[in-house]
Amino acid sequence: MSDKLTMKVEQEQTTKYNLLEQCRENSQRYIIATIFEENKGNWIKKREIETQYLLLWSLRDIDDNIKLTKKELIERATYVPGDLQRDLRLFHDKFSKYGLEKKKIEGELVYRWIPIDIN
Repeated sequence: MSDKLTMKVEQEQTTKYNLLEQCRENSQRYIIATIFEENKGNWIKKREIETQYLLLWSLRDIDDNIKLTKKELIERATYVPGDLQRDLRLFHDKFSKYGLEKKKIEGELVYRWIPIDIN
C-alpha cells in the first residue's frame, strides 16, 4: 500500500472525542460544550466563555428570527445559572483528559478545546 493511501485510510478511521455527545441536549453543560466545539483549537478567555454561557443559557428560549428591544430581551430572559465560574471549573475537571486545556496567558485564564482521538 502506498504511503499516501495508508495516510488516507488512517485519517478516515480516526474519530475525535465530541463534547456535545457527552452532554444532555439543552442542559447548561451542553451550552458550555457548544462554545468549545464552535471554537475548537482556539484559546478563549475565561470571561468570554462565561459571558457567552450566561447569555446563551438565559436567552435559550428566544427564537433567533424575531427582533426584540433590550427591554423585551430582559423580560423574556430566564434565570442566570448560579455559579458560572464553578460550572466552568467543573466542566474543565470532567473533560481535561479528553483535550480541554486551561492555562494563564499574560495573567488571564484561557481555555482551548483540542479533542483527542478515541480509537
